[in-house]
Amino acid sequence: MRIRVSDILEMLAENVKASEILEEFPDLEIADIQAFLLFAARRTNFSRLTSRRFGLMLDCWF
Repeated sequence: MRIRVSDILEMLAENVKASEILEEFPDLEIADIQAFLLFAARRTNFSRLTSRRFGLMLDCWF
């Protein structure tokens, strides 16, 4: 069974407990949910450049 990361993240965002997700998807393990969260964290971890001269923070996409 293929389970989309976005589906699990949406469930977590809607305050569905990990234990409930595991009951609904018996093929999943807690390590899978942790991996989904790590994946999301890494996908949104973008470098930031700070300009001291102007006090600006700029998002950079690398």
